[in-house]
Amino acid sequence: MLALALALRLSLALQPYEFMMRWVVFLKSLIFACKLPVLLAAVGVAVGTGLGIGYGWAAAACLGAHAVEHVPLVVPWGRITVLAVTAVAAGALASVLPARRATRVSPTAALGVE
Repeated sequence: MLALALALRLSLALQPYEFMMRWVVFLKSLIFACKLPVLLAAVGVAVGTGLGIGYGWAAAACLGAHAVEHVPLVVPWGRITVLAVTAVAAGALASVLPARRATRVSPTAALGVE
C-alpha cells in the first residue's frame, strides 16, 4: 500500500514537469525547424537584393548614358526592408506549419504508414 501511495504521489508531482518538458521539446523542435528555412530566406533576400541593385544600376547607366553624364544610385531601403521581413516570415511559416502538424502524429503511427 505504501508503494502505491508513493507511486501516486510521484506521478502527481511529475505532471507539471512533464507538461513543461513537452513545451520545451515543442519549442526546441520549432526553433530547429525554423533555422534552415529562415537562413535560406535571408540568404535569398541578400543575394537577390544585391543582384537587383547591381543590375538595375547597370541597366539605368547603359540606357541613360546618352542623355545624362551621371546616373545616381537611389535605393528604396524602406520597401526592401518590408519585402525582406515578409520573405523571412514566409520562410518561417513555411517551416513551422508542417513541423506543428508532425508533432501531433505519434511516431509509431507515422512508421506504421509505410
